[in-house]
Amino acid sequence: MKSIVLLLLMCIGLVTPLLIAQVPTTNNSPFLIYAQPLETLAPGESGVPVNFTVVYIKPYVMYNVIIKPDFVFPFTSYYYKGGVPNFTFAQIQPGFKFSFILFTGVNPKAHDGVYNMYFIAYNSSYYYYDILYPVYNVSSQVPILGYVNFTGDTVWGSETDPLTVSAGDQRVPLSIYVSNGGDVIATNVTVEVNSTYPVQFLSDKQYVGNVPIGTPVPVVFTANVYPNATPGVYNIPVTITYFNGSVTKLKLPVTISGYVNFTATSVWGTEQQPIQVTAGESRVPLSIILVNGGLSTVTNVTVEVNSTYPVQFLSDKQYVGNVPIGTPVPVVFTANVYPNATPGVYNIPVTITYFNGISQKIIVSVVITGVVNFTGTTVWGSENQPLIVSPGETDVPLSIVLVNSGTVSITNASVYIGNSYPIIPLQDHQFIGDMPIGAPITVTIMANIVDNASIGIYYIPVTVTYYGGMKETVLLPVSITGYVKYSLTSLWGTESSPISASPGETQLPLTVILQNGGTVVATNVSVSVSSEYPIMVTTNTKYVGNVPIGTPVPVVFTANVYPNATPGVYNIPVTITYFNGMSQIYFIPVIISGPNITVNYALTPPQIFQGYTDVQVQIILGNTGAGIGEGLNVSLSSPFPLISSSIVHLGAIPTGTVEKSIFLINVPSMIEPGLYQMDAIIKFDGGVLDYKIPITIYPKANFSVIGVYYSTLTPGASKVAVTIELRNNANVTAKNLVAIFSGGDNAICLYVSSTNPLQSLTASKSFVGDVRPGEVFNVTYIVSVSSGVLAPANYTLPLTLEWNQTGSLYPFIQNVQFTLTVSPSLSQTLLKDLTTINKTSIILYISIIIIILVVVLIAVIRKRK
Repeated sequence: MKSIVLLLLMCIGLVTPLLIAQVPTTNNSPFLIYAQPLETLAPGESGVPVNFTVVYIKPYVMYNVIIKPDFVFPFTSYYYKGGVPNFTFAQIQPGFKFSFILFTGVNPKAHDGVYNMYFIAYNSSYYYYDILYPVYNVSSQVPILGYVNFTGDTVWGSETDPLTVSAGDQRVPLSIYVSNGGDVIATNVTVEVNSTYPVQFLSDKQYVGNVPIGTPVPVVFTANVYPNATPGVYNIPVTITYFNGSVTKLKLPVTISGYVNFTATSVWGTEQQPIQVTAGESRVPLSIILVNGGLSTVTNVTVEVNSTYPVQFLSDKQYVGNVPIGTPVPVVFTANVYPNATPGVYNIPVTITYFNGISQKIIVSVVITGVVNFTGTTVWGSENQPLIVSPGETDVPLSIVLVNSGTVSITNASVYIGNSYPIIPLQDHQFIGDMPIGAPITVTIMANIVDNASIGIYYIPVTVTYYGGMKETVLLPVSITGYVKYSLTSLWGTESSPISASPGETQLPLTVILQNGGTVVATNVSVSVSSEYPIMVTTNTKYVGNVPIGTPVPVVFTANVYPNATPGVYNIPVTITYFNGMSQIYFIPVIISGPNITVNYALTPPQIFQGYTDVQVQIILGNTGAGIGEGLNVSLSSPFPLISSSIVHLGAIPTGTVEKSIFLINVPSMIEPGLYQMDAIIKFDGGVLDYKIPITIYPKANFSVIGVYYSTLTPGASKVAVTIELRNNANVTAKNLVAIFSGGDNAICLYVSSTNPLQSLTASKSFVGDVRPGEVFNVTYIVSVSSGVLAPANYTLPLTLEWNQTGSLYPFIQNVQFTLTVSPSLSQTLLKDLTTINKTSIILYISIIIIILVVVLIAVIRKRK
């Protein structure tokens, strides 16, 4: 029985969906639905919101109601995530009303009018074998009254900046203004154009988006105009798609009204700086001024020229770009003029290409009118600093001043100078470059004058080459009027620092003073001094170079004086060569003299004690002779340690001057007092002196610790008196002795009362006074011991002694040491003993306890038995 029922239920479950599909609907609906579009609907729109209001008109309650939209023409379903929405109500009371917004699309084929939007309502309160029943069809009227009406217009460029175009124009903006004359905003708009003669679009489609009502929307395309186009108005097909596939096709007029007409003139140079040219000129700028006399700006312009006698262009083509209407555009080419050209006007063919290959040929006139002519003069040296020259001079600057007196500027100019007695040029040509009209150009070359030339004026040929091989020669005057005359003197040393030369001295400066009393500068001058008793010249020839007129020129040589020379005046031969090998011999007087060295000394401080450091020993030298003491060295030999160099190099000591040498010594503290001797060795060119310096060492006091007295010191002890007993072991009295103790290593320190912290300023010092030889004295300090000190321990502490002695410029200081012992405290002793018992006896104590426990355990066991 159960199996039959189960089978029956399964069959009902399978058949139920089929029965629902076959259940008829009824128009006796308990609902009324009113539509209120939130915006005007138009054919082709998608996703338009419509507000629907549902009113329940029955007097009884309905349960489990489902209302579902049913999209039929002209309405289309709008995409909803999760499907078309259903509205479900568990219970509906009489008079129930609710509203909802449904998005819908409109078929592009719909026309203006009123259409029914249908809904299906299910009442799930009634079931017949699980079938929902009844099913109602409910309709609501929705008006479709909107429409779109596209119109358009075109303009080259834009409305604010329109352009005129002509045949061949490239990449010109064409603005299409799309207007919507309907009553709804056109959405999802795309404008598409087709290339139709004479317009070729570079892109055919653009997405616009929304086109509002009554406001033109510009859509800009870039286009080329066919080169063979003629002026006129052409209709261009334009297709506009919008909404969800709606299409409008238009024919829009495009006007081509421009034309191009080129003319040109030319000028050498530029319009602002025109120049004249003549035969043979090279690399001259030629400006071709291009004018567009048409009605439209020309783009992509290239100007091409052909080389035609007498003009040869170095480049034949130049890209210009845009040429606006009526504005001259200069195009500059570089050209050469044929050397055989004659003055006149010549026609040059010019080809202009523009847009996308359109070309126009014109003729341009070029004028050649220039004349070349040269004048000039010469000057030795320069125009600002002219020179007088004489026969035999070499490497003399000769300035040639040339003037271009023609009517054109000269380029690529060079000057050539040939040999012409008595001038020998050291270079035969020089490049000038440009020679402007009327501007003097100075060319300076170096030249020699032959030795046998006589005073006078000579003419030399000067040739100028220019442009590409053109040349012209002029004769220019050259004057020779000068002479040279010498006078000589000599001195040892230099003019600013003269010295005396003594027998045996070496490497002395010997200055020969050369003076030119002529009218020209002596050049290439060399002076030679011969070695002749009593001097020997180590470098006998010096190159001087130029010797100006009237200005003494010192020439310094290095010489040695023979050791056996006697003071006196000697005449030494001197040879002068100049220019290109000309020479003269002169004799100059040389004086020989000698030095006389005196020695003295000084000690700082003047009284020296044991232990003194940095003692200055000053050696004082003087020269009372007539000659300079050269190569002067002072060395010191001392029984005490030298802490400075043992030798001082003084160099030279002139006559009448004093030189000082300072040495530093340390006197050991343990050295015996008494008289000592130091040796000062003075060496100079031609002599040696040995000078003895006596020095007395005075004794100083010397102290030692002979006893230290104090009660027991333990860790943490305070206010313990420590007395130190000292003795003066020397045989001199120490005056105003002060003993200073500051404690040591934070273990033992001076005691300072907490109620009188200022005591720390005086507690460390003990004033003793004068201490005689062998005298014993005591100093006492109150100390404290740190509680953290480990005992027993010995501490070695410093004691500083400071005193004065008769004759000493500064106090003496001696550090002595004494030792204090810190013993353990009582608690430390007990703790140490206890620690020692534990360590040695703990095994014994444990053994005894174990034995007692065993005995007790045995007794207990026996008692129980």
